[in-house]
Amino acid sequence: MGTKRLNVFLTFIIIVMSLFILYEKNNKKYNESLESGYIKNAREDLREYALISCLIKIEPSGKMANDLGNLRRSLSYMGKGKYFIEQDKDTLEDIRDPYRNAVESILLEASKHKGYMKNGNISESFTCFKAYRSKIFNEIIHGQDDLILPNEKNSF
Repeated sequence: MGTKRLNVFLTFIIIVMSLFILYEKNNKKYNESLESGYIKNAREDLREYALISCLIKIEPSGKMANDLGNLRRSLSYMGKGKYFIEQDKDTLEDIRDPYRNAVESILLEASKHKGYMKNGNISESFTCFKAYRSKIFNEIIHGQDDLILPNEKNSF
């Protein structure tokens, strides 16, 4: 009788431990998925910040530029930005600013392109979108990952 109870108890323990291991494994995958989604979202926000900056540069004093400026501020560090700006502790000078880096890189990439239309006109906004989709710009954005702020909602 004692051996039978021991076998039942050990079987119960094995089942409980297996369920715990499965739970931990799935929970880890879920957390990694959340973190991966957060990083992708942060990258996309930074890309959009740079694209908006490029579009504003076309006509900085226009009504559309004013509206885009409001959107850009919401994506910046002072808004709901997901990146921090690395500063010197003594002088408070910027050491690395992912927002500035992204804008500079998209403007440089945009300057390499021309947006010729069928009617012969040149579209400046085309160059911004062309740069936005470029491999070089995407690599610059990925290079800012170490400056992504921790995910407050899903801290791991």
